[in-house]
Amino acid sequence: RLQRDSSSSSSSSQGNWRTARVRRNSIRRSAAALQRARHDYFAELLRCADAFAKVPDDDLQNLAKVVDLRLYQPGDVILAPGAPVGPVFFVVFGVADVFANVGGASKFSSSPSQSPPQPS
Repeated sequence: RLQRDSSSSSSSSQGNWRTARVRRNSIRRSAAALQRARHDYFAELLRCADAFAKVPDDDLQNLAKVVDLRLYQPGDVILAPGAPVGPVFFVVFGVADVFANVGGASKFSSSPSQSPPQPS
C-alpha cells in the first residue's frame, strides 16, 4: 500500500491559499487606487466650471465621489418630458438642446461646450 504524504498536500494547499489572498489584496489596492484617480479627475473637471471654482477641495472631492460620467450620442434623449427630475447634468463637451413647456409656452435653449476642459 502506498501512503500519501499529507504534509506536502497541506503545504501546497496553504501556498495556493496564500497566493490567492495576495492576488485579492493586490486587486483591492489597484481598485482603490483607480477609484481615487477617478475622484481626483472628476474633482478637477468640476473645478473647471465657474460654479465650482471657489468650492473647497474637500467638498469638491466629496462631490466627485458621486459624479457619474455618461456619454450620449446625437439624438439621444437625456430626460424625457414629464419624467421626474433627479440628477443634475453638466455638459462637459458637446451640445445639449433643452426643450421645456413652461406655463403653457414652449421654451428652447442650447448649452454648448466647445472643447473638453483640461484639468491641471
